[in-house]
Amino acid sequence: MGLEIVLSDLGEGLCGYYDHATETVYINERLSMRERRTTLVHELIHWERGHAPVDDLSRHTAREMEVDHEAARRLISFPQLMWAITYYGSGYPALDALDVEPGTFMSRMLAMTRLEQVIFDVCAMQCIGMKSSTALSAGSSPALLNLPRVVDERILDGFELVA
Repeated sequence: MGLEIVLSDLGEGLCGYYDHATETVYINERLSMRERRTTLVHELIHWERGHAPVDDLSRHTAREMEVDHEAARRLISFPQLMWAITYYGSGYPALDALDVEPGTFMSRMLAMTRLEQVIFDVCAMQCIGMKSSTALSAGSSPALLNLPRVVDERILDGFELVA
């Protein structure tokens, strides 16, 4: 049959879900385009992995976190993450430039590989004087979201990170 994607009114609390039995992804039509995009990527990962429902809450929660991290990695590449943090500094302009919600941004920070963390720490310390652990320890109001703009756009012209 193949995957079907349905835009539907799912009410207030539900962004979307994947129905394993019918291979259908449902996306809440009440969401903004940014939220729809994030939800679609998340649900497509469930489909790719053939996720069937699980009754165990801890397994369900662990799976959702894993899928959130993978979706964040797909929506924000590491070079994009570095560029947004060093160029924009403050959160909302960076989020707008990346076209993601705050939760996706934080998931991407948490989903950094060890190599990405090392690169981030070296670059962040050189550019803005902050380590990834410092940024993440700030909790729901991360220090990264209030950084000043620290890199002149002339420095970024033609700059590309290779991870």
